Amino acid sequence: MIGIKHANGRDWWVITHQYNSNSFYYYIISPFGINGPIIQAIGDSVTADGYAGQMAVNEDGTKIVFAGVNGHLQLYDFDRCSGLLSNFLQLGNPQDSVHDSYYGCSFSPEGTILYASTPDSLFQFDLTAANIKASKTLIAGCPGGMPGDILIGQHQISPDSKIYIALSSHSLFSCDSLVTHLSVINNPDILGIGCNFSPISFPLINCSEVYFGLPNMPNYNLSSLVGSVCDTVTAVEDIRNNYSINIFPNPVTNQLNIKTSNVQLSEITLYDIASRKLLQQTFSSSTSLNTSQLAKGIYLYQITNKNGIVKTGKVVKE
Repeated sequence: MIGIKHANGRDWWVITHQYNSNSFYYYIISPFGINGPIIQAIGDSVTADGYAGQMAVNEDGTKIVFAGVNGHLQLYDFDRCSGLLSNFLQLGNPQDSVHDSYYGCSFSPEGTILYASTPDSLFQFDLTAANIKASKTLIAGCPGGMPGDILIGQHQISPDSKIYIALSSHSLFSCDSLVTHLSVINNPDILGIGCNFSPISFPLINCSEVYFGLPNMPNYNLSSLVGSVCDTVTAVEDIRNNYSINIFPNPVTNQLNIKTSNVQLSEITLYDIASRKLLQQTFSSSTSLNTSQLAKGIYLYQITNKNGIVKTGKVVKE
């Protein structure tokens, strides 16, 4: 499960994957409550032990990676406005050896490098390469695995632009340096060994212990996409037009009214949160949309005229 800030800079997408299918579930969390799920079938089906692993998001919220221990390493583009994935690329191979049984994953701060780990090896993928899958490079570990009894767990990028990785051992809950320290990728934006992976190097305070997992921290600092169709918080009227637009009632039940002080020919379009066009109507000074057939939920509107987009916003259907 992961959280990504919506393109409006306020709401949140929460994304998870259904077991024994290829379906992602998307929920949107806003001041109006929880809406969803939107269900999207994309990528390869996750079966067997594929539910164990990690999902990660790059720093600008445009890519998602899904690592599952039955060999899945699924890379996608993500649309923060619609909440939908695209451009699926499978970087793993369930038919390969244990070294393709991925568990942890992370993106470098600049988003150009993907890190993925099996229980015994850490790899890099160059996301700028023409063939991303072929760019796979071993950073730590070997065919015999990591030294000793080491197992590699989940990854987490931190505000210091380093990536921290949890380790454990085959003997779970054995209190030793493996579980009282994190490993660190010190320069994660550098390809090859220059990324400076330092195993068992960051001590946890008060001899705290960690086993495979790390906190699932979203990027709270991700900003809005100003001017996008779903920029429903920061969007304002285009000052070039210098006229008011009143849309009411909101929340709406059966009829959404639009009134403006300008008589210029305009058009209002209503979208669902997946950016699918539902209703469209041309008007001059006023009009109304019949919303009685719409399901309860959150909808986006966009008003345009000859100057382009003059207003966007959000409507709640009760």
